[in-house]
Amino acid sequence: MIAHEKNLKNVYVSNGFMTNESLRETLRFIDAFNIDLKFFDDELYRKICGGRLDIVLYNLKTIYESNSHLEITTLLINDLNTDEGHIRNICRFVLDELGPEVPIHFSRFFPMYKMEDKSPTNIDYLLRAKEIAIDMGIEYVYLGNTPADNNSYCPNCGELLIARERYCNRDKNRIKDGHCANCGRKLNFVLE
Repeated sequence: MIAHEKNLKNVYVSNGFMTNESLRETLRFIDAFNIDLKFFDDELYRKICGGRLDIVLYNLKTIYESNSHLEITTLLINDLNTDEGHIRNICRFVLDELGPEVPIHFSRFFPMYKMEDKSPTNIDYLLRAKEIAIDMGIEYVYLGNTPADNNSYCPNCGELLIARERYCNRDKNRIKDGHCANCGRKLNFVLE
């Protein structure tokens, strides 16, 4: 509440594995969420993360139905969640249960901590995941932990909306009052 009194936004980055009670309390204060959807396989969730897929999916739906902005990040790890079926299942969930306007970030894995035995994610997997998501109808798809075209484009007319270099915005003059300056389409961005 103090942040809101000072006209500041609160962003929460989480694995999405929380109780319904804690999420309901958090929703009162958070303006935007970035939730990790690590796998679309409950067995992998339990084995690798010690969590449960159903809880994360429920929480994603709860956040989506709130007034908070939602983005999803999936860390792609070679031979665990990089096959096309896995990517399609994630995208299908977003399209069927949330909406095509929910941004997805596919991020590159690098070996560390308890997964030092894995190699960095093959860039081709990331590029293919982005291609699949766009082909299926996800409107905003980004790649993380790798140099890539992470510009934002209007899902309606293709107009370049936000040009980015790495993590810096170079230009955002093509968005007017939350709409594409070219075609007028309402956009799913939090700009201030």
